[in-house]
Amino acid sequence: MASTTKITVKPRSYAKILLHAAKYPHCKVDGLLIGKLSNNGRDALATDAVPLFHLGHGLTPMLEMALSQIEAYAESQKSSIVGYYQANEQLSESHTPDAFAIKIADKILSCNKFCSLIMVDNRKVSLSCKNDALVCYANAEGKWKQDTQYSLEHSEETLSTLAKLMTNKAYKNLNDFDNHLDDISADWTNVKVNKLIAEAH
Repeated sequence: MASTTKITVKPRSYAKILLHAAKYPHCKVDGLLIGKLSNNGRDALATDAVPLFHLGHGLTPMLEMALSQIEAYAESQKSSIVGYYQANEQLSESHTPDAFAIKIADKILSCNKFCSLIMVDNRKVSLSCKNDALVCYANAEGKWKQDTQYSLEHSEETLSTLAKLMTNKAYKNLNDFDNHLDDISADWTNVKVNKLIAEAH
């Protein structure tokens, strides 16, 4: 089953993915993209990103709980889960999806009938934020292949916004599900970070 043929990532989604990676530069980090579908479910607009883990990769009960809560949250926003993102911990690993990333993307695809797999190219991550650091993969005939249809909305402005956020260390305010499991008051919807992104835009 094919996933979306095109995904467009909005500034908030992009910023939160890179802020998550910046907060835990020596860890593998991952999360989900939520957004809206168009073109009969073939295209997606990723309006937000929800950071999942920096420690708990592969722990099924935690993942299942997170997926359930995020799916309910997406529905409350009249959206759905449209993708999965991951940044590998090793620079040399670059943007190659590992077995875990493929497993989660397959799971989302089987449940939602669409999913984009987004990888962070660590070689393009810097404080200056001059280059789009995301690489998108789409499922074609059961295999995940690099997708040239991916686009970053307002790319120059978005990269400039992220540079401001990095300089101001906005990533210190970002919470993922690992943080939430340690402290129930840690807001994984990241309302505070969303506000910082809007102010920097």
